[in-house]
Amino acid sequence: MSASMLFKKFPNLKKFYSRCGVLWRKGYFVSTVGRVSEATVKRYIQEQKTKT
Repeated sequence: MSASMLFKKFPNLKKFYSRCGVLWRKGYFVSTVGRVSEATVKRYIQEQKTKT
């Protein structure tokens, strides 16, 4: 989702990465969130999806 948004906002970026490969590599990231409730983390993730 973020790559699509970046490519729309910066067309030259899409041209560059079409020659070089992919913007994001397959993989995963793991981190702790400290003393935050599960509900707070879920709300944060949902809010990130709607930001432009």
